[in-house]
This record gives sequence, structure tokens and C-alpha cells, in this order.
Amino acid sequence: MTERNDDPIKALWRAQSTEVPAMSVSYVRHRTGELHRAFRIRNWLEQGAGVLGFAGCLVVILMAPHPWVKAAAALILIGGAYSGWQWHRRTASFRTDPSKSSEASLSFYKHELERKRDIHRTLWRWYLLPIAPGVIAMLSWNFFGDPQTRGTSAPWGVLGMLVVWLVVSLIYERSKAAQCQREIDALSALAEPES
Repeated sequence: MTERNDDPIKALWRAQSTEVPAMSVSYVRHRTGELHRAFRIRNWLEQGAGVLGFAGCLVVILMAPHPWVKAAAALILIGGAYSGWQWHRRTASFRTDPSKSSEASLSFYKHELERKRDIHRTLWRWYLLPIAPGVIAMLSWNFFGDPQTRGTSAPWGVLGMLVVWLVVSLIYERSKAAQCQREIDALSALAEPES
């Protein structure tokens, strides 16, 4: 008896259209705008952190009594300046799509997602790695050079916090890259004809 009741429903289900509806230009522009807004917010945060880091390094360079600490702060400052320049260079060129067609807008949005994914995937190389020599020099001073912290647990605490921050940052960047890749894959699936 249930088979007879299911037959009209199955027939209706089989008869429905399987075509994927086209995305409107306004929706694609909205999604592109969200992508750009997220990067603008992060750019402001990164620039603010860069200014604070720059100021902190300058204070250490001017006030620290030992040349080792001054050199380590200078290395962090130089690495941070390079990282900030790389961040600005890689993210500043996100622009809105002037296209009127949904296909061109969708292609533009997909390209922007690919760029964002690549930024998140490679961030450790051009953003975190340049700061590493200065951080290593500062930590080695805390472990071996500073008579107040040598032989205490203070350098281990700093090292632990640094490692936790680094691991969390890398996990976050990987997850953001994977999120972009999932959206790119979904957009690619929309563009491919069904076989």
C-alpha cells in the first residue's frame, strides 16, 4: 500500500529539473565584497600589530643595555618590516569586479578565492619565517645570556607561549586555506556540465 502512495511522489521527484540555477551578478559581487571586507579587517589588524611591534622593537633597541638584545630586536624589526611589506603586497591588490556578466564575475570571484587560499597556504614562508632569526636570538639571550633568567623557568614559559601561538596560527591558516579550497571546488562543480 505504501508503494502506491510513493509512486506519485517518486514521479514528481524524478520529473524535477536538475539544472543548476545561474548565480546573479549581484550575488557574486556580494560574495566578492565579503571576501574583500574580511581582508580589509585583517589588514587593519595586521597593520596595528605591526605598528605596536615596530614601536616595541624601537624601545628595546634604544633602552636595552646589552648589544645582543639590541641586535635581536633589530632582527625582529627588519623581519617584521619585510613581513608587513609582503602582507601589503599580496593582499592590497584585491579589487572589485567591473564585469556585468555573471560568468565573468564568478570567474573573478573564483580567482580571488584562489589568491586568498594561496596567501593562507604560504603565509608561514613569507610572514612568519623572516621574524624567526630575531626571535631565536632573543630566546637564546633569555636562555644563555641574561643572568636574571638563565637557569630559571621564565625562558621556557616564553618559548612555550611562542610555540603555542605558532601552532595555533598555522592551524588557523591551514583551515582558512581549506575553507577557500572547498568554496573553489563548489564553484568549479557548478561550472562543469553534469555527465
